Amino acid sequence: MNTFNNVHDKEIYFIITETMTGKINEWDMCVPIDVTGAKFSYTFIPTGIGIIIQVHCDVCDRILDLTEGLFC
Repeated sequence: MNTFNNVHDKEIYFIITETMTGKINEWDMCVPIDVTGAKFSYTFIPTGIGIIIQVHCDVCDRILDLTEGLFC
């Protein structure tokens, strides 16, 4: 059996860079409302020309688009 074709053996990593973390920190103005302190969900959408990256604030329902250079 060729394990290369086994989908379960493949791993995909999505990285939030220091630059992106800085943008998130500048954009963030909400106080978490649950006991865990969590307030963001991250969406990564692979496309044929790059990866769309969005951060959603669960507190105020805003979305920060961190996609860089895809549609320029």
